[in-house]
Amino acid sequence: MDFMWDKFNVLEISAETIVIDDSGFVSELSMVSDSVAVVEGSDVFINKTCDKPIHLIVVGDNTRVNLKVKANNTIVESILSRGVRHSIEVLNGAKVLNYAMRRVDMDSNDNWAVSIGANSELKNVAVVLVNANLNYISDIKMIGEGSKFNQKALVKNYKDFRFNSDVSHLISNNSAELELSVVAVTNSKTNIRGNAIVGPGLTGVNNSIDFKALCEPEIDFIEISPNQNINSESVEAKHGASIGHNDRNQIWFLEAAGMDRHDADLALQAAFENSIIMEIDNEVIKSEIQKKLTGSSI
Repeated sequence: MDFMWDKFNVLEISAETIVIDDSGFVSELSMVSDSVAVVEGSDVFINKTCDKPIHLIVVGDNTRVNLKVKANNTIVESILSRGVRHSIEVLNGAKVLNYAMRRVDMDSNDNWAVSIGANSELKNVAVVLVNANLNYISDIKMIGEGSKFNQKALVKNYKDFRFNSDVSHLISNNSAELELSVVAVTNSKTNIRGNAIVGPGLTGVNNSIDFKALCEPEIDFIEISPNQNINSESVEAKHGASIGHNDRNQIWFLEAAGMDRHDADLALQAAFENSIIMEIDNEVIKSEIQKKLTGSSI
């Protein structure tokens, strides 16, 4: 099976574990009680408070999962490898930490639907290696006061990556942060769009969109567009976009320290990538992703 399951299977972690693969729920590898979660195929419902963290491990090449968490004060750490989450609802004060690690080798159109309710939180850290044409669309809805959404994603694009994300604030007093960093490899195409939507009369809304791209020489195309559609005055909103190459002064410094140009470029690219990787709280997952990125194999 997948390397992430091997790691979590070996480590003695006090947690409820749910494993999903291409065929659905893998009961023989899961260690979750019926009182905590109901799993029907690829649908996972967590309705009762659990004093242990819940590990949702998704493996396979084309796995789809629908996750609904309604348990107050319950933490779900979901680990995705290659599979893509289709939808997620976080309600009733639940907290979901979502770590997605994926390699795209076939052309794909992916959709991700998210709803976050009152006093609930979703943190998503994603690392994606794109070797094909990937069209990714996400629809994030902030539907409860006190809801929080935080996404930090790293994409290493070797082919054609298109990203389109809408974050809709439908009620007052919530916050959303969307950060995407892309390494655009030679001959690649990258198109990134993010749109924050704040309805009229809302207060206490915070929204941030930040897109960054580090480009190798001779990319085919890149376009970055962060947008804010604000229909209320009492809103804190910011956005940023940057496209660049490795800094010449930093390259010169590393060459002066004994590195050749190729190794200097790789070191600076690793520093750019690590700004996202360091957001992962789980040290096991963080270490494995760093190893995979070094070998360009997720």
